[in-house]
Amino acid sequence: MEKIGKKVGKLSIFLSLASVSMVFAVMYSIPYVKSVFYDGMLAITGVSNAELGVLMTIYGLGEVFTPGIGGILASKYDHKIIILISSIGTAVACALMALFPSFAMALVVWTILVFSTLFMVWGTLFKAIRLIVSDEEQGKISGYFGGFIGVCYLVVNGLCLVIYSMVGGENAILGMKGVFYALAAMMVLFSVLCYFALKRTGVNNPTAVEEMKKDTETKLSFWNELKAVMKYPGVWYFGGTLFCVYSTNIAIQYFTPYFTSVLQAAAVFSGVIAIVRSYGMRLLGSPTGGFLAGKLKSVSNAIIIAFIGTGLSILAVLLLPDNFTSIGILIALVLLASFFNNVGNGIEYAIPTEGRVPVKYHAAAIGFGSALGFAPDLFEHVLFGHWIDKFGADGYTYIFIYGVAAAVAGIALLIKYNADKRRLAAAASSAA
Repeated sequence: MEKIGKKVGKLSIFLSLASVSMVFAVMYSIPYVKSVFYDGMLAITGVSNAELGVLMTIYGLGEVFTPGIGGILASKYDHKIIILISSIGTAVACALMALFPSFAMALVVWTILVFSTLFMVWGTLFKAIRLIVSDEEQGKISGYFGGFIGVCYLVVNGLCLVIYSMVGGENAILGMKGVFYALAAMMVLFSVLCYFALKRTGVNNPTAVEEMKKDTETKLSFWNELKAVMKYPGVWYFGGTLFCVYSTNIAIQYFTPYFTSVLQAAAVFSGVIAIVRSYGMRLLGSPTGGFLAGKLKSVSNAIIIAFIGTGLSILAVLLLPDNFTSIGILIALVLLASFFNNVGNGIEYAIPTEGRVPVKYHAAAIGFGSALGFAPDLFEHVLFGHWIDKFGADGYTYIFIYGVAAAVAGIALLIKYNADKRRLAAAASSAA
C-alpha cells in the first residue's frame, strides 16, 4: 500500500526524482529524435525537410488536444500505473519504427506517441513530482527535476549516438534502427524502476495529504472539473509562458541542421553539439533556474532573466558578419542561448503552483497549459522546414529571428503576469 503523509528519507525522494527523470528523458527523446538525428530521420523516412516536419505537426495536434482531457482522467487513476502503461506503449512504438522503417510507419508511430507520451501521462509525470515534496519546495524541485532530466538526456542520447555510429557506420537507416531498438529497451527498464521508486516514496506533500483526507469532498463530473481548472488564470499564464519558451527552443534546435548543411560539419560532430546544447545545457540551466527562482522568490522573474539571455544570445549569432569563420565562438553563443533557454525550461511548470492551482487539478492544469504551450509543434516545424527548402541558408536567418521575437513576447507576457499577481491570488481564492 502506498505511503501517504509518512516521512521518508532524502534518498527515497532522490530515487523517485531520478527515476521519473529517466522515464521522461527516454520518453521525450523519441518524438523529438530529429533534434539530434536530423539527417538519420531524413534517411529512414526518405522525405524532404518540410515533410519531416509533418511528424511534429501530428504530435503538435496531440499536444493541443489530448493532455487537457487526459489530465482530468489521470486524476482518477494511480499515477504509477499510468506511467508504466504509457511507457510500455511507447516501447512498442519504437520497436515498430525499427522493424518497418518508412515514412508511412513513422506517421503511424507518431500517432501512437500522441497517446503513449501525451494523453494521460504528460500531466501525471509532473503530478508525480509535486506529490513527493511540499508546495513551498516546488520551484526548487522543478529546477532539480530539469537538471536530472538534462543528465538523463545526456546519457540516453549519448548512448544512442554511439549505437547510431557503431550499428550504422555509413548506413544511416541501420543506425536509426539501432537507436529505436535501444530506446524501446530503455523505456521498459526505466519505467519499471520508476514504478517501484514512486511506490516506496508515496505522497509527501502536506497539501496533497490534506486533500486526500477530505473524503466528504464532492466529486466533480468531467465537464465540471474542466470548467473548474480553466477558471485559474495561472493555468493560462503558464500556457503562454511555455509557448514562448518552447518557440525559442525549437528555433535553437535548428542550429543542428545549420551546422551540417551550411557550415558543412560532420553529422556525428553536429549530433554531439546537439546533445550538449539540448541536454548538457539543461543539466546546467534548469538547476540555475530553480536557484534563481528561490533567491528571487519568484518563478516569473527568473524566467524573464532567461528570456533576456536567450534573446540576446540568438541575436548575437544573427549579428555576426557573413565572413565570420570562428566556429568556436558560434558554438559558444549557441550553447549560451540554450543555457538561458533551459534556465526557464523546467521552472515554468511551477507557475500553476505559484498561481495557487490545487493539487487535485495539477495534472489537468499542466495538461491544459501544455496544450497551449506546445502549440508551436503544430506549425513551426513545417514552417521552418519550408523556409529551409525555399530559401536555403537564408531560411535559418528567418528561424533565428523568430526565436528572438518569441523571447521578447515571453518577457512582455511575464511583465503583465507580475502586474496581475494580486488579482490572480484573489481569483484563485474565489475559484477554489
